[in-house]
Amino acid sequence: MHSDPETWHQLMERLTPTIISFLELQLDAGIDAMQLFDSWAGYLNERDYREFVLPYSEQILKVAEGRVPRIHFGVGTGELLGAMSEAGSEVMGVDYRVSMDAAAARVNADILQGNLDPALLFAGEDAVRKEVRAIKAEIDAARAAGNLRGHIWNLGHGVLPTTEAEAITRAVAIIHEEG
Repeated sequence: MHSDPETWHQLMERLTPTIISFLELQLDAGIDAMQLFDSWAGYLNERDYREFVLPYSEQILKVAEGRVPRIHFGVGTGELLGAMSEAGSEVMGVDYRVSMDAAAARVNADILQGNLDPALLFAGEDAVRKEVRAIKAEIDAARAAGNLRGHIWNLGHGVLPTTEAEAITRAVAIIHEEG
């Protein structure tokens, strides 16, 4: 990407239509929402993200505009959330490394998804409950500041491979119990 930007852009110009074709198939099949998941964006600074990734994310998200809700998520992207939200999604996914109130202030979206740390599922009910309460307080603060309209609970990244299913079920129950 850095040593040969021309080749990078050629690659992205070949990959993006393929991704869009796959997304169009999903849209035609009746999906209810879509998520553009970028596992590597967090390795970039904002300038590089804007040059090497944002234009292609915009093209992909544009395809679903007005058809289904669009979620955009990247790992380790706390400092990129503002730029990522320019890509055009209605919902911004937030990983566990940034608070929800800070994320809400950075983005151009009024709905956030996230951001329970998946490692907490190994720490037991008390730790999960404490973090759910903390995240809920951040969400309340973002709403009070006028930066957030809605929130979708989710892990702030995927389920770790050795996570027991019961821990996930219990975390969902705690989220419901805490409101």
